[in-house]
Amino acid sequence: MPRWLRVYNLGKIFFHLRLSMDSRHWVKRFIEGYNRESITTVTVSDLFKAVDRHQQRHYRSIAKRCCKNSTEFVIVKSSGVRGFKRREFNWGAHELKKALIKGKTIKPARILALKSICIKIHRKKFFHQDRCLASWKMSGVLEIRNIQVPRSLAYFVIEGDSYFLSEYLNGSVLLNDYLSSLTNWQQKRRVLWPGYNQT
Repeated sequence: MPRWLRVYNLGKIFFHLRLSMDSRHWVKRFIEGYNRESITTVTVSDLFKAVDRHQQRHYRSIAKRCCKNSTEFVIVKSSGVRGFKRREFNWGAHELKKALIKGKTIKPARILALKSICIKIHRKKFFHQDRCLASWKMSGVLEIRNIQVPRSLAYFVIEGDSYFLSEYLNGSVLLNDYLSSLTNWQQKRRVLWPGYNQT
């Protein structure tokens, strides 16, 4: 078997074992035994790089799945509206338009809230990223990383505007406001990178 394929297969196995960096000593002993019968050797660094590649593929997969028909999400294509939503979420263009009228302003022209639903609004422009679509995809990635964020519900495009709908947590603080309130850079880093270890 070619070396690259052996590294790939080992990476896939160890990815499913969900190893942490604390496992390096155990992995090193395993690799030493594994290399005894091989002409070309595999290093611990090779293995962890392969695990990382499988992890990144997994994250990309969940982001793509949010944009396809699946057991959890559906593609929305109806008169004047397109996008994606969770299967159990029963809002459409009519409910969204009512919410835009009745919703409470959280951030002028950007964010509204109606009862338990938060609506982010973005005017789609050529040569600019669709921020609502990015939010929809990123919420799926954060969900599988077990980072607790308000649950995403839908992404709609109507008449040149895009909308990202998620759970609204009453009494919550906007992320930018919260990050601005943190003056200690180590504390801020722990918020942005939950796996960060200052040692």
